[in-house]
Amino acid sequence: VVVGAAVGLLHVLNCNPKVKADLVPGDMVVNACIATAWKTAKEYPSNHEDAPPPDLTPPVYNYVSSEQRPLTWGELKITKSIIIKSI
Repeated sequence: VVVGAAVGLLHVLNCNPKVKADLVPGDMVVNACIATAWKTAKEYPSNHEDAPPPDLTPPVYNYVSSEQRPLTWGELKITKSIIIKSI
């Protein structure tokens, strides 16, 4: 959403400014992906002798924003405006 607005692809976003915007920074998502790959590599050895059975369901991870300090769409708009003015 932020990148789309920054490059001019997103001109209008119809949303309630009081609703929580479930957004996470891209670098945090990449860090979570790296940690997941590391955990998978440690749990499943590369020799395939101790590999899990093929019918085992793989783990599913969900990376979401925190409930401790939620960001609303209105706060995102204000923050974005402040950052853009400082550039």
